[in-house]
Amino acid sequence: MPINRSCFGGDRASRIHPTLTFVRPLRDMVVSRLGRDCYDRLMRPRTKKWLLVVLVVVALVALAIPLFGFRRVMPLGPPTNSQFSYDTLGSALRHVRDGRVDYEALVNDPAPLEAFVSSIAEMGPRSTPRHFADENAELAYYINAYNAFALLGVVRNWPIESVHDVHGLIEPKAGFGFFYGQHFRLDGRYINLYDLEHEVLRAFGDARVHAAINCASASCPALAPTPYQPHNLERSLTVVARAFSSAPHVRISEVVELNPIYSWYAEDFLVHERHMRSLEGGALDPNAPQEPAEAEAEAGAVEEAEPTPVHRDVKILDFIARFASPTERAALRLARESETEVRYFEYDWSLNGIGAE
Repeated sequence: MPINRSCFGGDRASRIHPTLTFVRPLRDMVVSRLGRDCYDRLMRPRTKKWLLVVLVVVALVALAIPLFGFRRVMPLGPPTNSQFSYDTLGSALRHVRDGRVDYEALVNDPAPLEAFVSSIAEMGPRSTPRHFADENAELAYYINAYNAFALLGVVRNWPIESVHDVHGLIEPKAGFGFFYGQHFRLDGRYINLYDLEHEVLRAFGDARVHAAINCASASCPALAPTPYQPHNLERSLTVVARAFSSAPHVRISEVVELNPIYSWYAEDFLVHERHMRSLEGGALDPNAPQEPAEAEAEAGAVEEAEPTPVHRDVKILDFIARFASPTERAALRLARESETEVRYFEYDWSLNGIGAE
């Protein structure tokens, strides 16, 4: 049976004419923008192959964004003014009691938290350095930012029972959606919680920050009920380090059980302890007894005494003992000397909410 070409729009050229009516104007626009020579070079087979590769990569990235749960958490608070303070964060933290958070109350009263997040979105050490005169001011800023973003991450995804409940269609690892997928605006740029901790906070070289930041989980160090302030940051970090060096994060019995944070960031704690020993001449802590040779050398009785090596067999228990109570410090020293087994208990990722225990 002969084919009725009118059903297909006539001959072959005519059949593809609707496509050409779309492609040709697009081609003409590209030619007019790039010029004929540039367009012809782009249409060479080798160049077209690379263009196809680029397009495929772009398409894969675009596809990965929703699959992995990547998204920008936009500030919803009022526009910032020229003044910077932690007052709004302080108002949001009034929902914190004994280190745990009343998330129901925070969800119903998000305005102070949203206002603070809006203020740090465009203000910070990079964009407004006049507000951050020294390192303490910068460190306090980033600690407060981390804690505020963790709270906001829960509020924006409420109701959830764990930070692991925030995820995309594909979850490369537990917690990916919460710590990697959410990008918060900070100091004019976007950053996720993982990078804020690992690339920014850890770069300050103070292991006590691990006791100050809170990841909205039950096994995290307790969330402070007030913002960290530059003028008393040193004291505040020592206070939280002491709390993190005691129960429930440190349990001493026949074995020593520690919070897994001490394992995950072991190098940070060891570097911190080595640095403190170097400042103190190698002693375990300011009150630690010295060996006779060391005491004589310090008094000048031995001119050529070998100095105490500051890197000598430093262990995690040394850092903990530095901040532990006198009773726990004695128990830790005994455990260290007797080489008591050190274990790390299972981390509890359930929310650090009031009544969640």
